[in-house]
Amino acid sequence: MKVLTDMGISTDDLKAINLEIVGNVDKIAKIAQSEALLNVPVELVQPKVRLAWNISRSNWAGVKLVCEDIKILG
Repeated sequence: MKVLTDMGISTDDLKAINLEIVGNVDKIAKIAQSEALLNVPVELVQPKVRLAWNISRSNWAGVKLVCEDIKILG
């Protein structure tokens, strides 16, 4: 957030992007159940931006962020 503020970009202009984690799902599910991910900075492992497919409309509907795993920094 500090970087955006320093660049003069309002955080009100940000949009939510879906995150899909494709590896270590059991580990992340266990961490999420204990709410250990709330308000904690994380690092995405091997992040990639991909097109998001809307099944109900049969078309591309924006982008999603896909990663193999996450590292908890906090």
